[in-house]
Amino acid sequence: KRNGSVGLRKASLMNQAFLMKVGWKLCTGPNDFWVQVVRAKYKCGNDVLLVIDKHPPITNLWKGVVKC
Repeated sequence: KRNGSVGLRKASLMNQAFLMKVGWKLCTGPNDFWVQVVRAKYKCGNDVLLVIDKHPPITNLWKGVVKC
């Protein structure tokens, strides 16, 4: 505490790390049910690399994944 820190991580960096983890799982776990749902909802295709289309009705999760 004297050195200016209480040992807490920056929330924005942690959020970015979690969004990157979600993006990685979307690429590597095509058999997971939630991955199939998200890929179908946002029309990402079935390839390993996602087809990212920024269309207006998107959720905060998808905005974050697209940004990362």
